[in-house]
Amino acid sequence: MYKDEKEKLKKYFKESKQRVSLTTDTWTSPNNFNYMCVTVHFIDIHWKLQKRIILFCLIKGRTGEEIGKMLEKCLLDWGLEDLFGVTLDNVRCDAHVLVLVVKDAVLLYHKSVGRIRSVIKFVTGSPSRLAKFKECAALEKIDCKKMVFLDVKTRWNATYLMLEAAIPYEKVFKRLEREDKSFRSKYIFKESESEALPNTDDDTVVIDNEDYYLSSSSESERQGDVSRKKNTKKKNKLRHHAPYAADWSYARCLVKCLKIFFDVTVKFSASVQVTSHEFLWQLALIHEQLVRLRAIGNRDPHISRMAEIMFRKYNAYWGDYEDMNSVMYFAKLLDPREKESGLKFDLECLYEQNDFRVTTVLKAVKQDM
Repeated sequence: MYKDEKEKLKKYFKESKQRVSLTTDTWTSPNNFNYMCVTVHFIDIHWKLQKRIILFCLIKGRTGEEIGKMLEKCLLDWGLEDLFGVTLDNVRCDAHVLVLVVKDAVLLYHKSVGRIRSVIKFVTGSPSRLAKFKECAALEKIDCKKMVFLDVKTRWNATYLMLEAAIPYEKVFKRLEREDKSFRSKYIFKESESEALPNTDDDTVVIDNEDYYLSSSSESERQGDVSRKKNTKKKNKLRHHAPYAADWSYARCLVKCLKIFFDVTVKFSASVQVTSHEFLWQLALIHEQLVRLRAIGNRDPHISRMAEIMFRKYNAYWGDYEDMNSVMYFAKLLDPREKESGLKFDLECLYEQNDFRVTTVLKAVKQDM
């Protein structure tokens, strides 16, 4: 069946003379074998987006050279000559760079996020706990359609959604302290704002008997931290600290800063519509938002600090727009609603009305075309 379907698809590509795009996905299995999957994307005669896996194989390594060799072999095997573009999973794509920009700001408040995650894990741990939580929410007259849920710790956008859903229930968690005996026996509630400050020397977050480490601690320090944590756990009978008032304040700052990145990630990750023409405008939106948030230091120093961290990372990847792939500019020019005026407007936003740099990039783009 596979051979028959392969011949049909090869015949279709040969007869249609169609340009196709490829995406690759590479990963390493638990037993240290490297795998690679290649998917071909094309638009059929009915103007519908189609995709087919045309290669699934072992690969010697995940370097660019090895991937290139395997792609060349794949193209020859399928007789594909009219290639439009190739997207690799191990390069800095737009969504991946957004993750890198956001990552440092999220780590700045990792302890606060950890404590909030801990109480959410508690109330969602059983139907009876969740029922008690909902009862307290009704008594506090919380009118919110979203219910609290646990995030995936390795995905910042899931953490954003978790915090966004949890913030309206801050008073409910406070009420649980008074009305839920099991909640009181699990957590420590004594407030000490100095302990709640982010970016302290201790890089361990204790959540339900699990220790999560950041890369800034050495191995010996970590072992010492583990010993101290074990002793503290024994003294407190495995009780952990509930979120401080400051933790909820930091969470609101995080949600405010991360919303623009979350919205842009959703747009970049669309799979059934064109996204390339959106890139420059979304980049300009992020730039303007970070500039605005950096400027509110007097009113909200926490947001300003996060914005400063993200802006430095943003500039490390996207600060020099002259070096950006020209395809992104062409995509804007080919949008019939925007054309050159749209490209110029986006560049003015990115360069903060620096006419010389805008003119330089526009001239370079026209020459490339």
